[in-house]
Amino acid sequence: MPKRLLYGVGINDANYHVRPFVNGSRKMCPYYATWSNMMKRAYCDKYHDKRPTYKDVTVCRGWHKFTTFKKWMQTQEWEGMHLDKDLRRCDNTVYKPSACLFVTGAVNNIVLDNFHKERELPTGVHESNGKFRAMIREYGKKRHIGYFYTPIEASRAYQKERKAYIIEVALNTDDKRTSKALFKIAKRIK
Repeated sequence: MPKRLLYGVGINDANYHVRPFVNGSRKMCPYYATWSNMMKRAYCDKYHDKRPTYKDVTVCRGWHKFTTFKKWMQTQEWEGMHLDKDLRRCDNTVYKPSACLFVTGAVNNIVLDNFHKERELPTGVHESNGKFRAMIREYGKKRHIGYFYTPIEASRAYQKERKAYIIEVALNTDDKRTSKALFKIAKRIK
């Protein structure tokens, strides 16, 4: 009996159980967990309702087969890391071998806008008691930059700190592809 497609496109062609019982509880194969999460981000409508930025994301045809993705993943350093598709090119919408990297959580968060964006204000800027507060998230923690009279001043301070943070992370990253991509992002920040 053929297996059901994952999100209408994914083919689990593994020749083993990807969710076996181990010591009385289910354990998911880490390759399968990464693959199925990638497929969810690309093809799950409920996920798109929560995260609309993923609505246009797809997975290359070769990676629709689990074992093809697993072979690629086995050649990467992936333990404790996050699969990223848009660090090397910020407008990339396709999960594919030439675009994807496994990165630390700190690096993965850099690609995001780094801090919750309030309406009408630039990223990293929040209104507080008639002033504009600049804040940044570094290594998973929020850091207060300062208070400013205008959102433009606060945004400039945020961008300056964000650029410095990205450069710091790039300098401390062993993977040359990742550090190169981070330096490219930092260079775009004015």
